[in-house]
Amino acid sequence: LAGLKLPSLITGSVLKPLGSMATPAAMLALGSGFDFASMKKWARRLGVVCAGKLVILPVVIVLLAVLLGIRGADLIAVLIYSGAPTAVNSYSTAVSMGGNEELAGEVVAVTSLFSILTMFLFLSGLGLLGLV
Repeated sequence: LAGLKLPSLITGSVLKPLGSMATPAAMLALGSGFDFASMKKWARRLGVVCAGKLVILPVVIVLLAVLLGIRGADLIAVLIYSGAPTAVNSYSTAVSMGGNEELAGEVVAVTSLFSILTMFLFLSGLGLLGLV
């Protein structure tokens, strides 16, 4: 807004690499504090979140997209956007807003892990149905 431009040396060699390591660094920080024993305490809630985020939401959204006539690469994009795991920044948001940071961290970790399986199954299913 002020019209000031940063030199390309700073933006290209410093800021871009720093920005590209933000998500992996957040995943490392989240993983270092992850405790498998505490998952028992939140098992029911984790199950509901995983089912909703990784199965129910993508099924509903992809079904609507198919009914609207979306096929091929566009349908794959719809699936990826609707069935992606919970974002890492939801953990930091829960921490800063005074939410349940333990559950938020576990939701990120569990949905990231299970999304590998659900995405494979959804893509395979769409391929078998001839929609992609």
